[in-house]
Amino acid sequence: MELNLKGKAAMVTGGASGIGRGIADGFAGLGVRLVIADLDSEAAAEAAAAINGSGGKAASCEIDVTDEESVVSAFEKAIAELGGLDILVNSAGTGCMSAIDEMIVEEWDMVIDVNLKGTFLCTREAVKIMKERGGGKIINLSSINETVPMAGEIPYCASKGGVMMLTRAAAVELAPYGINVNAIGPGAIDTPLMEEVLSVPEIKDGIMRQIPFGRLGVPEDVAKAAVFLASDLSDWVTGHTLFVDGGMHLVGEISYLWPIERVMGNEVPDTPMCQPPRAPEEE
Repeated sequence: MELNLKGKAAMVTGGASGIGRGIADGFAGLGVRLVIADLDSEAAAEAAAAINGSGGKAASCEIDVTDEESVVSAFEKAIAELGGLDILVNSAGTGCMSAIDEMIVEEWDMVIDVNLKGTFLCTREAVKIMKERGGGKIINLSSINETVPMAGEIPYCASKGGVMMLTRAAAVELAPYGINVNAIGPGAIDTPLMEEVLSVPEIKDGIMRQIPFGRLGVPEDVAKAAVFLASDLSDWVTGHTLFVDGGMHLVGEISYLWPIERVMGNEVPDTPMCQPPRAPEEE
């Protein structure tokens, strides 16, 4: 069995850093031609330059996935560069930390717009191209929080639940056109976005106790899953979320909200961390 990715054309949103960068690097190492699209155009250009310097083929463009005109323009630039599109990775994402009774509408809108609306807009443009080409692979970055709730992250959990259903509904609609739509659900991945929460000992210790494999993930772990979903090996897989989390979704997840509130000196409920499911007690 072969991956058959060499020469394929892929666009990775949010590809300038973190998980998106890890996926872009993984693709490049297998001969995929890339456009790295990111809100930070300078970082995207630097990522593309690094890939080219290592013998890969990559270009970059700026994209604001919440803005329809920006998305359309970015895809036009990508197609001009690549000559087509075989793979789309919707990796651009964001989150916020706020109790529901203190949350402002702007926080809700920001997270939903980036994570859910952005995934929709980019998928829509990719589908237009892939239908003409007779197929393609779309990979959405979801999270274990599409099914695992977490206090203080209500917009994030809601957005990822939406990504899950967007993935499944699109998979049904697009299967007749030869387009596979799947998602990856990472757990705790060691990226710059996690640095702040991991700096709180209570949070880091709690996370480590809730990962059966006993370590944080790294972007390369997610990249391996993306390679599978982008390759011919996944031709009979669609509408699926592949959890890449060391088993964390089986246990639960510590809320970041209360430990951070305690660090700030605020009084919070004495809420226990999530614990592994227990067998029902015998009567």
